[in-house]
Amino acid sequence: MGSFSTDFVSPTNFDSLAVEISYDSQILCRIDKERADGTLEIEFFHEARLLAHDVNMKFPVLEFMRAVEEACIDLQEIRS
Repeated sequence: MGSFSTDFVSPTNFDSLAVEISYDSQILCRIDKERADGTLEIEFFHEARLLAHDVNMKFPVLEFMRAVEEACIDLQEIRS
C-alpha cells in the first residue's frame, strides 16, 4: 500500500476489532463494525495523535480508497 499502513486495534469500549489507516505513520482514520447491523463506519482523526515531525497529508485519492477498501475487506473477514 505504499505510504499507507493498516493496524488492527482493540479499543476497550468496542465489542470487536477495528482497523486504523495511517499515512507515513500518521493515523488518518479508524474503521469499525460496532453497529448491530454490521455496517462499517469510518471515523477520521484529523488532529488527534499528531506526530512530532511534519507529515504531508496530501496524497492520491485512489491510493487512499484502495487502502480503505482493503482495510474494510480485512475487517469483514474477522469474526466477532
